[in-house]
Amino acid sequence: CAILRAWVEHPELRPSNFENLDQLIVFSAQTGEETWQTKQLMERYSMRDMRQHNIRYVQIAKAGLNKRDGYTVLDDNRQPKVCFVEGDFRLFRDNMNQAGSSVRLGRPHSCAMRWKGEILDALLEDLILEFVYLWLIFKLIVFQDSCRMLWESVIKPDYYGPYLGYAFDEQKRMQKCDEYRCRGVKFLFPLNDLEWTREYCMTFLEQAYGVRWRKSACRQCPFASRETVAERWADDEQNVTDAVWTEFLALSLNPAMHLFSFGKAYDLAIDLGLKSQLRQVEERADAYGWRVCKVERVYSVGQTGRANADRRVTAVCGSAPTKFSLLPMMSAIAEGHGLDMEQDKDDRRFIRVWEHRKDKASLQAPGDITTESFWVVAPAIIRDKVRNPKSFSEKWVKAHGSDLLQSWQENLKKA
Repeated sequence: CAILRAWVEHPELRPSNFENLDQLIVFSAQTGEETWQTKQLMERYSMRDMRQHNIRYVQIAKAGLNKRDGYTVLDDNRQPKVCFVEGDFRLFRDNMNQAGSSVRLGRPHSCAMRWKGEILDALLEDLILEFVYLWLIFKLIVFQDSCRMLWESVIKPDYYGPYLGYAFDEQKRMQKCDEYRCRGVKFLFPLNDLEWTREYCMTFLEQAYGVRWRKSACRQCPFASRETVAERWADDEQNVTDAVWTEFLALSLNPAMHLFSFGKAYDLAIDLGLKSQLRQVEERADAYGWRVCKVERVYSVGQTGRANADRRVTAVCGSAPTKFSLLPMMSAIAEGHGLDMEQDKDDRRFIRVWEHRKDKASLQAPGDITTESFWVVAPAIIRDKVRNPKSFSEKWVKAHGSDLLQSWQENLKKA
């Protein structure tokens, strides 16, 4: 938004050969989880500038789980009025919540890569580069010029971008972008070239519009600081319930998967006294119903020396109205396997029967494997899932000598 306002207000800050604003196309990819503050700011201020200068604004969203599902065009307009933050196939509500997962901390931001980068790449291919390919084919056939020569002499002088709005003090984010370059083309960072920090951008926007601009983010974004999360939660209780709900589902399948880098969303809600929002999470779980799930996880060390985890989730019963109505089943599972039924030590909301616990000490060299498995009472929204059934079964057999669940499933299909 700071780039857009700067280019509108100060033509001298635009890239060379960028004379008219009708040459500019603004893209945004909606995850379906954006805060309402971003929607409000975009509609009141940035879209006003776009309408005034007839700037083309294209909003898209991921259309399905797989890359081949492509994208949905939410709006393509030179007079935009609505910021469609509801998206289409939503990052958390249509994907991670049903998988009982959350964004991995300390890993590449796969959520941004898949819900933004992939579909923006596809959009650029469709809307911008079509004429480039046609021109390239024509030149190759008629003049037999090399591709490199065509890029230098034909395409590069008249094509700019893609530009990203990372500020001067976000060098690490810019470096990570190089890991997933757009169509093999390096991203451009105009705020970095101008040496505008995030705080400078906020001040610039406040002077332009008279309001303090909020950072765009998903309501459940795990990379925010404790102070930022508390501020967002104070603005809208929906941010609280969605964050705690996402974490609750993830924790049910993985006791170590808290939402934020600083700790659990649940603990923060307790510290802030947000009891009504926590009750809403409980009510949401009861609305979906409950079931007993078998969770199995294989940890293996790859050739690079890094440990990887594969997971299989399987429901062992139908939906029940309350969590406590499934306690007799959990007790029967525990007795039938000679195990104990217990609650998590650090979070008493989860009831489990542990079959295997992982042995971290055994993961030392490439090829090493350890496993964990347990039964847990979880909301029925969580679906059965295993990424690669054959590979998972082979790893489980390597660790235990047999895969009883796989054999049971195969016999069930035959029956």
